[in-house]
Amino acid sequence: MDHRDGAPKAPSLPAKRGCLGERPFVSLAEALTWIAFGDALSSEELRAQVEGQRPPNTDSPEERLRKFFSGTDDAAPEVPGAGHFRERRRGLELLAKAWQNLRDGVDRGTVKVRGRLTSKYSLADAHSVDAVELTGNVLAAFSQFDVSTGGIRRQTFGSPGIIWRDDPHSFDREFDAYGDDASAADGYLMVEVEREGLMGIANEVRPSHDHATKNPRLTDAEREPVLTRTGDPGRPSKGYQIYDAEHARRCDAGEAHSKIADEARHLVTWFKEKLPGHDPISSGTVENRIRPRHLKYKAHKKSHENNDTT
Repeated sequence: MDHRDGAPKAPSLPAKRGCLGERPFVSLAEALTWIAFGDALSSEELRAQVEGQRPPNTDSPEERLRKFFSGTDDAAPEVPGAGHFRERRRGLELLAKAWQNLRDGVDRGTVKVRGRLTSKYSLADAHSVDAVELTGNVLAAFSQFDVSTGGIRRQTFGSPGIIWRDDPHSFDREFDAYGDDASAADGYLMVEVEREGLMGIANEVRPSHDHATKNPRLTDAEREPVLTRTGDPGRPSKGYQIYDAEHARRCDAGEAHSKIADEARHLVTWFKEKLPGHDPISSGTVENRIRPRHLKYKAHKKSHENNDTT
């Protein structure tokens, strides 16, 4: 999508294509592509790969709306993506998973994200305000990553978590933003992610992504990760989510340890025995991952114990 004052540029570019720069904070586009593909792409590079090669569209959103209602907009031909998005649907799926992984990291407090709020999703406005830390609640409200700008916006009903210029929902998104729905117009631009925390997240999820991204030409079946669900049937798990699945099963069965540290160590040992060919993540990381569910489990268990004594 194009915007009133042009598509914003990424706040900074990686030191070298494919490598994550050494700066304390990197752009959101770099962060997501590093998690998804192990290949840090700038906002411009990501947009080019997703959209594919086509003549640039210099029309403003207002001009696009005018052409639409006047019937003078010629539908653009289908253009395949490039690079990691040669199979665009698969690439966007991996990008969406990376976005969720990053948001999970913010919820756990293992990574920081910052950005600049603008009421009209304007780069000029973004340059005039200070960057602020974006909490999990903020990212839940602004949960749509906009490939065209590298920013984040409110996810309107029925639209995907990742949106790009030629997405079927793209026009509706612009119509809402510049029409009667003023609440849809705001968003965060110049969004950046803390490098140190990002590396931790990438290391956690990389075992499930490596096989999926080594060769973009693999079929969907060939790309399925090695790790599979071992708890409730029918729900595949990838990467650290396999720990979530086993912990959920143990909580439901009343088998989980009361102390979270003991439970985390048990899950690491269980993982080693269940999947000896895969490196486990640290018990500290597991502990952070399972903390919300474990606290609910302990509270529920204590409530039952109190009821039994009365």
